[in-house]
Amino acid sequence: MGDISFEPSNLQFIADALERDQCSFAPCPHAYADDRIQTGDSHTAHDPFRATGLQSPSSIIASARKYFPPRHIADFLLETFLEYTLTNYYYFDETEFRQKLDYYYAEDRYLDINDAGWICTLFMTFASGTQFAYMHASRPPYLQSMSGEDHLPDDTIGLALYRFSCRLIPDLITTASVETVQAFLLFGVYTMPIDTSGLAYTYLGLAIKMAIQNGMHRQFGEEGLDARTIELRNRLWWSAYALDR
Repeated sequence: MGDISFEPSNLQFIADALERDQCSFAPCPHAYADDRIQTGDSHTAHDPFRATGLQSPSSIIASARKYFPPRHIADFLLETFLEYTLTNYYYFDETEFRQKLDYYYAEDRYLDINDAGWICTLFMTFASGTQFAYMHASRPPYLQSMSGEDHLPDDTIGLALYRFSCRLIPDLITTASVETVQAFLLFGVYTMPIDTSGLAYTYLGLAIKMAIQNGMHRQFGEEGLDARTIELRNRLWWSAYALDR
């Protein structure tokens, strides 16, 4: 280990230096504590029991901007996913998904770590859509709209979205929201036809763990959540449970 000393005074010096470096490359954790964008999503509220100190710098999630496909491609991949993948299981509420799609494409909004769940949900939906794009593009009006200068979304785009989303997995685990359950289910769905070593079931196992951490395996009373939210949580739980069997 060279000349590194593990005396308490030296360790404190190193900790202070690391904290200064982190704040120099990304906003300090408290910098946006009161300025977080409100999306109306109660699932991503700050939780004092979450290990926020273990989360990535905000610069990582902010870099997601450059991975968003053009809006017409995003719409095409969503429709492809809904047609060919969203068949027997529930992964997300379509209405809320479309609202989030409009929200993130509306303008350049500040992204923080609380957006990680929905960013991964969107990206992995698009990635899964690329696996069936060749089938859906043969139907009008997509046959016309995807011709010309545009190229059919392929595995290269799907892999790029997957690899970026993988960088956010530690933050999904520490956030442990309902959206992270969605994201891990979609990780599993995407990798199931690609990797035969069981990677998909690792992701599905994480989805189950996140769901249990959110109490989705329990019978929820009427207080606190409306009937629709309870129903959506139940559907997500049973989808995760069935896929993991």
